[in-house]
Amino acid sequence: MLIVDCAPTAETLRLLSLPDIMTWYIERIFPVQRRVVKVVRPLVSRTTNIPIAGDKVFEAVERLHHNLEAVRKILSDEQMSSVRLVVNPEKMVISEARRTYTYLGLFGYRVDAVVVNRILPTDVTDPYFGKWKDIQAEHLATLHESFDPVPILRARLFDREMVGVTLLEEMAGEVYGETDATSVLYLDDPIRVEKRGDGYVLRMKLPFVTGGDLDVHRRGDELVVRVGPYKRNMLLPQTLKRMTVRGANLIEDRLEIVFEHPPAAANQEG
Repeated sequence: MLIVDCAPTAETLRLLSLPDIMTWYIERIFPVQRRVVKVVRPLVSRTTNIPIAGDKVFEAVERLHHNLEAVRKILSDEQMSSVRLVVNPEKMVISEARRTYTYLGLFGYRVDAVVVNRILPTDVTDPYFGKWKDIQAEHLATLHESFDPVPILRARLFDREMVGVTLLEEMAGEVYGETDATSVLYLDDPIRVEKRGDGYVLRMKLPFVTGGDLDVHRRGDELVVRVGPYKRNMLLPQTLKRMTVRGANLIEDRLEIVFEHPPAAANQEG
């Protein structure tokens, strides 16, 4: 088992979106660049000393792409990987966790649990902490409403910094109990395509999104989905490339994009 304690949200999301960005570049720009360089390299070499990328450079880029794609497949495999969000019971932190959950869905990564950290223990009865406990109870209710049915795990505020294997094992025992911490705790499919009549529906899990935060459009054989500051260019499978986008709607926590045959094609098949 490998556990990765990720960087702050923005940096982590940029890292997780890198395989998709790299794939778009390899599919769209890379072949053109390679052909152009191959044509102009002899001419440029005769007239200037400016270095021109050689085959080894392009081969290195291809190796990087293959490695990133392999990582993406591992991270998006529901039997191998999952993401667990760790939040403090605070208003701003919860809002950030909700946004992160949405962006992870955009790129097809699964969240199987939310760990709420630094909860005041029940045996703390000092009146000074009474208001804090009430506020935390409200935030816990918000978390359950926001992320249900994703499991919500709790980690109390300990009286020391939990550093070292022994203390971390103690903390894990309280958080997970009899549950196997290495197993996938919740399964969901962030992106799936289903057949509907003569067409298809692409469903993408995008909780907490409003219409003003979302933009969807078709560009050639790509589907471009933007949520807030993040955009994903999805290369459509061959079946959907031949179809047109009939509509896109937010239904509960999912974006549904309907693909249908063009009228002329539908008539010919009929």
